[in-house]
Amino acid sequence: MRRVYVILSSLLFSIVKIKGDLSNIIESLVTIKGFLQLLIMYNMRPKEVGCCKD
Repeated sequence: MRRVYVILSSLLFSIVKIKGDLSNIIESLVTIKGFLQLLIMYNMRPKEVGCCKD
């Protein structure tokens, strides 16, 4: 019975760890997406300004 409990607890721990890793990955993806969008916006703006000046 004790061994089953140990296996279950380790399984639970690994599931929690995987969930944590997944949320970290999702967070980093979201931040990367936001950063890319900012980069794209920043790259678009100077061109428009350059067009208007010329």
